[in-house]
Amino acid sequence: MSQQMDHFSTDPNADRLNRLKGEMSQVRSVMIDNIEKVLERSNRLELLVEKTRSMQGNSLRFKTQSHRYKNTMRWSNCKITVTLILLLS
Repeated sequence: MSQQMDHFSTDPNADRLNRLKGEMSQVRSVMIDNIEKVLERSNRLELLVEKTRSMQGNSLRFKTQSHRYKNTMRWSNCKITVTLILLLS
């Protein structure tokens, strides 16, 4: 046991091994964080795509309804104009 303690206390290779283990642990934790960030980003992108599709559908509905309203108002104005012309004649 004392030989192993002396070996790990004095041998520089033992320190390198511990340093490499520590570096590998840091790299692993950074990679795990990066993977989690990529997954979160993917979820946010999916949400953004869904919102975009919804907005596109709403804009098409708005365009259709505004055209209908415009035509309704145009015919209403024509009817009023014709009625006024007939009343004034």
